[in-house]
Amino acid sequence: MLYIKDFWYYLLSAPGAICALGLHEYVKARASFRQGDPLPRRRGRLRANPFSHMDPAGVIAMLLTGYGWARPVPVSSTYYADRRRGTLITFVLPILASVIACCAVASLLAVYKLYLQSSAAPPFTGVWNVNFQIYRAVFFFARANLAVALLNILPIYPLDGSAILAGFLPANGEVKLAALEKPLQLFLLLLLATGVVGMAFDPVINALLKFVIF
Repeated sequence: MLYIKDFWYYLLSAPGAICALGLHEYVKARASFRQGDPLPRRRGRLRANPFSHMDPAGVIAMLLTGYGWARPVPVSSTYYADRRRGTLITFVLPILASVIACCAVASLLAVYKLYLQSSAAPPFTGVWNVNFQIYRAVFFFARANLAVALLNILPIYPLDGSAILAGFLPANGEVKLAALEKPLQLFLLLLLATGVVGMAFDPVINALLKFVIF
């Protein structure tokens, strides 16, 4: 399902998409590096700058479908003291960070919304209403973080769920999963384009954001 919105929606939502996707990959890079993996630093991915992690196609997908991806951080579990535990830390922490970022920003939005409703601000709607556009841009950042977290539980490469699943598979199972990477990626794109992912995850996202922002 494509989100057909106005020009300002895409313009103001793009920074939120880039930052949400960048935050997720930065936490992953930092988590792997802290466990002895030098690859994130060698590839220049230990940077909080979200543009260091940006995949233009993933950002466009986020704006059009509500779900997207960044450039995967290269990591190697061979450097971890405990491969299984290290893999869980590296790929679960970014998901938790995205959820925490969503809840934190949504809580701030709730306060901002109460302030606007209690002040003499203009009606909270309209393309040229600055308060409305600020709210909409920050709301998209909150939503994008939660969308990134939910999307990454799917066991499809390069999503985090794939690495988490591989960490629990025997060597031959991991090889078989790797052989399915390309078909599964195409399947994921199909799910995004047809709106199946949105139908599965949108109700969860909407319910949580409604609960926090009320």
